[in-house]
Amino acid sequence: MPLILSGPDASTPAKVGDVLPNGRFQFESGVAEIDFFCGATLIVEGPANLDIESDWTVRVNQGRLRATVPPAARGFSVKTAESEVIDLGTEFTMDVSADTARVEVVDGEIMLRGGGLDGQHLHTGERQTLHGSPSSQGIEDMITATDSASPRRIRDDAAVSKLARINAFVARRRAADRPLRNLRA
Repeated sequence: MPLILSGPDASTPAKVGDVLPNGRFQFESGVAEIDFFCGATLIVEGPANLDIESDWTVRVNQGRLRATVPPAARGFSVKTAESEVIDLGTEFTMDVSADTARVEVVDGEIMLRGGGLDGQHLHTGERQTLHGSPSSQGIEDMITATDSASPRRIRDDAAVSKLARINAFVARRRAADRPLRNLRA
């Protein structure tokens, strides 16, 4: 079943490869990969509801995510209702619902802002409940970029399929001995 990501313009669902404008996006199930122009990548598992505030900031109202942030995107932030996670060049996971939010650092370091956690740093392997009841659920239950149906693999498969359709079109044109004219990408 295809992922249906509805955004600010609810009349047109987002699809693979779309540039997403700032605004609220939500989906009921599935996995979406969102690449930010700053270099950060979020893999979000539904049900999810998030607001892209800028190329450097996203607010997660609901959902599970894995953020991969290269050094060039240091400072990328993920906000929840009561806290903000500032990335200091790392990879981390978050699980956010209406009544709880937690974060775990896969690799590197993050800084927390807001509430009683303001200014606290977490390093590789450390986890923190940002609000709500603490959870013993570990990172092994979180999504990863290497999952068999990852959005990147789906996108790559779509690109291979598109190339095959283009090659088939060119082959049909050559077989018909007609010149190729006015082709647009």
